[in-house]
Amino acid sequence: MYRLLLIALLWWPLCLSAQINISANIFPAIGDSLKMSSDRLAEGLKTGNAGGPQTWNFKDLQTPYANTTVFRPLAAGNWSSEFHGANMIASTPDNSEAYYRKTGTTMELLGYYGLDPLGIGIKGLCRFKPARIDRRAPLRFLDRYDYTFEMIMELSVDDLLPSFLDSIPITPDSIRIRVSTKRQELAEAYGTFQLPGNVYQVLRVKYTDQMVISLDAKLPFIDWQDVTGMLPDNEYFGERTETNFYFYSNQAKEPIAIMGATGRNNIDVTHIEFKAPFEIAEAKQGLIPGQPGVLAYPNPAIEKARFDFVNLDPGTYKLVLYNILGVQVWQEELWISGSKTLKVDLTKFTKGTYLYSLIDEKGKSLSTKRLMIIRP
Repeated sequence: MYRLLLIALLWWPLCLSAQINISANIFPAIGDSLKMSSDRLAEGLKTGNAGGPQTWNFKDLQTPYANTTVFRPLAAGNWSSEFHGANMIASTPDNSEAYYRKTGTTMELLGYYGLDPLGIGIKGLCRFKPARIDRRAPLRFLDRYDYTFEMIMELSVDDLLPSFLDSIPITPDSIRIRVSTKRQELAEAYGTFQLPGNVYQVLRVKYTDQMVISLDAKLPFIDWQDVTGMLPDNEYFGERTETNFYFYSNQAKEPIAIMGATGRNNIDVTHIEFKAPFEIAEAKQGLIPGQPGVLAYPNPAIEKARFDFVNLDPGTYKLVLYNILGVQVWQEELWISGSKTLKVDLTKFTKGTYLYSLIDEKGKSLSTKRLMIIRP
């Protein structure tokens, strides 16, 4: 018994020294550009266990490009007057703007102009009441925070898609999407995170969001009314729970990784964003920032290729593959809102040069590029 106690006393300081304490140096400053990549086909990836020290090996993640978020002075924002108390903005190539209040201990999101939170494909102003806390410092292993906030996006009828309006059994002057969230933040793991080209010491924070998503309508001479119960079966509204893991490191201002998770004990990764490798962040990416497009990778490809679609308005699109003679040899029709990734089996095609084209509902080609298929 005495020996076990002695071993525990000797081991405990070593455990403490191995833990990662995150400082406010990870907060972005005006002028910073944060570059993140994503892998939306996270097949077979696992979040790993809580506790530490852990090792997360994600050296095999693939990505053809990086998404850049630039932090600018408040005066550079188009919606600055709507967010009192903000002192900086974060802008992205798709013209979205997030308004932050940065303090010595928090990065608080007051709201943003961008796509709706449901993925319907509508752009507008979203406000958080109270502000959503996106980063905290100092942050230590086993730190826990529980709080609630509400996000509201108000829209005029003219902003809505006809298909969405048809699903509402009333004719409102305007509507608003309301998301009430009960959030738990828990710093529950730490260790070493391996990405393509680099290794980081990280602290993992688990965000569990219990959400109630409602639709309010404003009728003539009547204030806002909750009309969620009047809707037919709708995938967008109701209760849902989301779990995400953020990996923070004092070595970078970007999160080293952000994982969405599902399954028992939230072990299965549904999607992952990660700090862009230097060679990707600095490369010419073959996509025009803010413009709709598609990019295949790897290219040249052997047996499989991924096609990344970006910045697309909601709708049905076709991905078409042509041989070198211009003859169509394959096509896939899919519905896309914003971004999507499609994996294609190339084993049935002979080696050679092909063209792939993204075509919208009107038959217009939005992008055409070359794909090389090779064989070992």
